Amino acid sequence: MGVGEDGHVGALFAGSPALQAQTRVVAVHDAPRAPRRRLTLSLPFLISSRRIWVVAVGARKRAIVQAVVGRTGGATPFDLLVRYAEDVTVLTDQTVSRGTSGR
Repeated sequence: MGVGEDGHVGALFAGSPALQAQTRVVAVHDAPRAPRRRLTLSLPFLISSRRIWVVAVGARKRAIVQAVVGRTGGATPFDLLVRYAEDVTVLTDQTVSRGTSGR
């Protein structure tokens, strides 16, 4: 899956009520950019996935990848996914530092 420079994954944006959904699929009616109405997988369903690959390509994604990998990020959906999922691989064309957190 991809990640946005704001840390959204799928159509899960920070602060969205869709983050609280407990079903497998969730309807998003208030996405901050077009299209406003979307369907996406819920965060609990994504976290329970056996293996997740996140693609973050482009210089504008470097800051969010660095924040998440260095554990200095907030509570973006990307941060939550990496923190709680069992096996997440982040593929990027940017150089990032892992820090001392041992992710």
